[in-house]
Amino acid sequence: MTAMLASLQCKEKTVPRKRNRLAGRISVLGEEGVSAQLVWRRGSHDDSRVAARLFAELCSKGYHAFAVSGGHSARRIDGFSPALGDVILTPGHGESWEDCDVAAWQASVMDAQGLLRSALAYITGRKPAAGGASATKQDSKRRGERQALCMLLGMLSDAQRRSLRECACFDVCGAASGTVYRLMAQGRAEIDQLDQEGAVQYRLQMSAACMLPPHTALLVHALHLQDPESEHAYLSGATFAADRN
Repeated sequence: MTAMLASLQCKEKTVPRKRNRLAGRISVLGEEGVSAQLVWRRGSHDDSRVAARLFAELCSKGYHAFAVSGGHSARRIDGFSPALGDVILTPGHGESWEDCDVAAWQASVMDAQGLLRSALAYITGRKPAAGGASATKQDSKRRGERQALCMLLGMLSDAQRRSLRECACFDVCGAASGTVYRLMAQGRAEIDQLDQEGAVQYRLQMSAACMLPPHTALLVHALHLQDPESEHAYLSGATFAADRN
């Protein structure tokens, strides 16, 4: 009996405590795809306060915020709540497509680490590894673009994902107008506006989105066009050109 009690007590001590589960995430889009992410966990008031502060700061700088639910269209939001889940922030029309302050801070840390390595190399007489900083930046860009692609695929339907895979494009329906747009995954960040027969009527060129990586640009297009409050405002910054094909 004593041995059994000891065994039970041992099991009770080794049972892991229930950790706070992931409640939501803010993803900020920039020139490197997803330039920064901030997560908050269920029941953590500190996490929620930090997320709310970042949300307010970026929205004050002209960023647009969207709440995203798996398998559903995004919706534009004006305020932060821990119950929102996934939130994506995109720069506004008047803003340049620059990475947010969080990413700039991360880059400065990497630069400082690079200077420290160079100083140590000078002291010890060893040459620093060539291309380390550039390789790190390239890795960051690739990681940000992969994250943007994952978010995009999570928003699309099965038919849209199949079209993207097979034809490098997919169609979305404008939430406010009902117009069908074809988003192209190759070449410049262009949007084809289709007529009722499905033929290309206009080609819309988005100058700001041209600075973004391909999958990030597609994600920005899909977010704005599928939200009734932002479709027309987003397209107001486009250059319309009649399709000559």
